[in-house]
Amino acid sequence: MSMGKPVIIDDGGSTRIRLVNAGRCEMGTIMRRRDDSNPDIGSGKKWYKQELSSSEPYGTVRIVCIDKWGHCKEDVIPQFTKVLISSALGQSILVKKITSKRIRLTLFGDSEPVVDAKQHDNKLRYVVTNSGPIEKIRVDGSFVYNVADRGRPIMTSPFPNTIVYTCVTIS
Repeated sequence: MSMGKPVIIDDGGSTRIRLVNAGRCEMGTIMRRRDDSNPDIGSGKKWYKQELSSSEPYGTVRIVCIDKWGHCKEDVIPQFTKVLISSALGQSILVKKITSKRIRLTLFGDSEPVVDAKQHDNKLRYVVTNSGPIEKIRVDGSFVYNVADRGRPIMTSPFPNTIVYTCVTIS
């Protein structure tokens, strides 16, 4: 099954965004701050936008969690229109499918996101330095992941606060 170029959003201390297996400078221009209104996130918020295209269609959301004992659990959602990833400290990333082969990443928060762009070997990734670990993930409006509930429904550890790493791949 062919998929769009994977975009990984994970929490290695701060929320990170990167395009996997990209060619040279495929993230295009630097994510730019916007001050105009955005109907997807509400008014009065500073936000950043990046659009990505792929020769193959986007359609899958894969969530992977690792707990403090090294147990790994993953869940795959085969279709999506919107994915909202919320991190600690009030920062969020909205991934919206524009067409089957084009997605828009919108970064916004309770306070203005502080975004560092890092480049290596002509590949670009973003680090949201004023965000914490991923806390909640909604796909098309429904919760699929909630750290406050020990990562349920995909991670069923009986102990609270055990998830140490979360990764979301959009492809």
